[in-house]
Amino acid sequence: MVNTQYGGKAIPLLPHPYASTPTGIVGGEVRERLEEAEREDKEVTFTCQVQFFPNTPSWNIEGIIPGDPERWVIVTGHYDTVYVSPGANDNTASLACLPAAARLLLETPRNDRPTFRFLATGGEEMDLQGSRSYVRDLGWKGDIPKVVLTLNLDSMTWGDTVQIGSSDHAAPFSTLFDQAYRAIPLSTYRGDLRKVGLGGGVDSFPFHRAGIPTINLNTEGDADTTSLWHTPEDTEDRVPWTRVQDAIMLLYEFFERIE
Repeated sequence: MVNTQYGGKAIPLLPHPYASTPTGIVGGEVRERLEEAEREDKEVTFTCQVQFFPNTPSWNIEGIIPGDPERWVIVTGHYDTVYVSPGANDNTASLACLPAAARLLLETPRNDRPTFRFLATGGEEMDLQGSRSYVRDLGWKGDIPKVVLTLNLDSMTWGDTVQIGSSDHAAPFSTLFDQAYRAIPLSTYRGDLRKVGLGGGVDSFPFHRAGIPTINLNTEGDADTTSLWHTPEDTEDRVPWTRVQDAIMLLYEFFERIE
């Protein structure tokens, strides 16, 4: 989520010494090869093994596409999981949509866009620590009025029916999202959007509680996928990747409608 063309950096924020979350460390030769690929604008794919290190910090990582400095759209997804599960569907597959949609935005630049902040949160499975601390910092810095929308993605691969929860003051964005959903052909998602409430157990909740216009997206699960939830079987080979592709295109279509 680093884009040096715009001066953006993927930066670690707010260590939480009380968290015990999956920790990924990239260094040595791997880091050098990734930095070389970035300089040469090459696409790379790499695999890393995630291990648990109790009592290590949890980090938020953010990538920014600059736009209107007074209007921010924050797009979030959590990268952590629980001890027993690799967490491929909850929530790595959804998180993969963030850099993919960001790249599409970078490939179609416009001068009238808000600033997009793509936020990978840690500690969601531990009382939403990452999003809570991020919102706390927004308040301390006086930046809450700049946030016109927070959009959270959680478990976009559970099923083929997209569920949307929206705060009252995010209603215009909810309408835009509905228009985007109806405007593009989708390979897997089907039917109308299902309107649901904003729950308290996902990363959208701290933003909503702070009075920020908030939308939470997930999918209504099918039996095959939801049976994987928080289990050792939630592995990469069990991800329905066509749902990920639908989610990426849906996000991009929605972002293009935000003025």
